[in-house]
Amino acid sequence: MMKLMPLIAALVFSATTGLAESHAQAEGGQTEEVPKAVDETPKGVFDTYAELRVELDGLIMSRQISALMLEFGAGDEMTPEELADLEAQVQRIYKTDFKTVDLMRRQELENGWRQELLVYSVGLDYIYAYVLLHKRAEDMVAVNFRFNSQFHELNALF
Repeated sequence: MMKLMPLIAALVFSATTGLAESHAQAEGGQTEEVPKAVDETPKGVFDTYAELRVELDGLIMSRQISALMLEFGAGDEMTPEELADLEAQVQRIYKTDFKTVDLMRRQELENGWRQELLVYSVGLDYIYAYVLLHKRAEDMVAVNFRFNSQFHELNALF
């Protein structure tokens, strides 16, 4: 099987509060700060680990790479054309959707942090995904996400 090109490299997501400043004209001509409308949940942030896995597994297994990258933090790192090219490349290499997913490796760290290595497969075709997770009091954040066709590239992160 052909290797995925270097396009599939580290993709880092930095969580933000999602609030931005905006100004509104108040009575009497004065300007006041008001919060900008925001999505309910920032990208890469999930209520639970199970919710994160449903999203991650569903997107990888169906080879929806553009949506995967946008959901897990590459929305501001890749152009729409780069996302489309990456998805086309993955779909050329992996002709059918993945059928199974297994958690290969998990390392519990301190203070709610852990890293995981997952493998998705169909027949003899495999793709690997690495995710660095942070469990906070109210949610689960996918802080760093990568995927690659080469096991050793992601296993070396442990």
